[in-house]
Amino acid sequence: MDNKLEHIENTNSDLSASVNERNIVGEHKFREIFENAPDGILHLDKKGYILDCNLAYCKMLDFSKEEIIGSHVTESLVKEQRTLFKKKHPTLIKKGKLLLEEINLTKKNGEIIKVRRHANAIYDSNGEYSGIIVHSHDITKQKELEEQLFNIKKLEAVGLMASSLAHEFKNILQSIMGYSHFAIKGLDINEQRYKDIEQIQKAADRADILVRNLLKTGKRFDLNLMRININSIVNKFIDSNKNYFGENISLNYTHGNDVDSMIVNGDPIHIELVLLNIFMNAADAIENKGSIKVKTKIERNKIIQKDIYNWLKNKDFVKISISDNGNGIDKNNLEHIFEPFFTTKAVDKGIGLGLSSVFEIIKSHKGFIEVKSTVDIGTTFYIYIPLSA
Repeated sequence: MDNKLEHIENTNSDLSASVNERNIVGEHKFREIFENAPDGILHLDKKGYILDCNLAYCKMLDFSKEEIIGSHVTESLVKEQRTLFKKKHPTLIKKGKLLLEEINLTKKNGEIIKVRRHANAIYDSNGEYSGIIVHSHDITKQKELEEQLFNIKKLEAVGLMASSLAHEFKNILQSIMGYSHFAIKGLDINEQRYKDIEQIQKAADRADILVRNLLKTGKRFDLNLMRININSIVNKFIDSNKNYFGENISLNYTHGNDVDSMIVNGDPIHIELVLLNIFMNAADAIENKGSIKVKTKIERNKIIQKDIYNWLKNKDFVKISISDNGNGIDKNNLEHIFEPFFTTKAVDKGIGLGLSSVFEIIKSHKGFIEVKSTVDIGTTFYIYIPLSA
């Protein structure tokens, strides 16, 4: 009997050791999965204070674990959304989970990121609510790409509409120009009627220029493509325009080491037109004293968002960066700068077709253009033109 009892005790001891070992292994596997998950994960207590977080969440906000643990989950939310936890907490307890929602979080450096988040309630062995597991997926880049795609589609639609209206207006304009030509015949140059009709003709000529620009917004530019070196084009442009933008604005050009390889299939006249448009905008932004800096380099295997720039066929580009230290462009205006007729300038300073033409010219070269700007710091345009095979 004693032998049986001893055997049972030994067996129980072995089973306990095995269970403990499995629990340790299970805990280790859980920690490994938790820490290496690609999305940010939070473990909250019942009131929303953070008990634990994984490395992905720390990386997402650029905080250390020590800085995050112990804080309330709402502290990283933008101010406008900090009441969400209080509003949705009862629903989470009742339903056991909250479906996907998009929120804005503030990183350590103050940058705002967009996050898609869902939460699950945790219950103890007695079925009592004991905490929350929150999964967070950074969708900032995705949202930026969606916005770019929307803006490009909008730009194309506006261009087509402008082109259609221009055709209608051109027919009316031709009638005005024709009848004014007949009306001025036989009149003495000193007559008031002659001068009045002459003003009509001058206005019609200005309108004709506008119509031709309008027609360009709805179609690709007719290019005279040839093998050219971008470095040569930029050098020539800088040399020719050193004093054009004012004596208080300095032009600086820095090229990459591989200047002889910066060969593209391009139209030199249209590429100079692109440079001129961007330089003129930069000079206007600087206002008084400042600098415009140009850099060229070859960028290979550029990651392309084909769903946005669906006309691109190449991954190797010559990249032209044009930077100014002007007053910058605020976020709301930045979204519209390539749209036809969008301008922040005074009525007599421009009609808003410069940058829309720039966009279409680069697109016609099978390239693309991006822009970054910070108010009171400056703006940089990035022009990508495919390398010639």
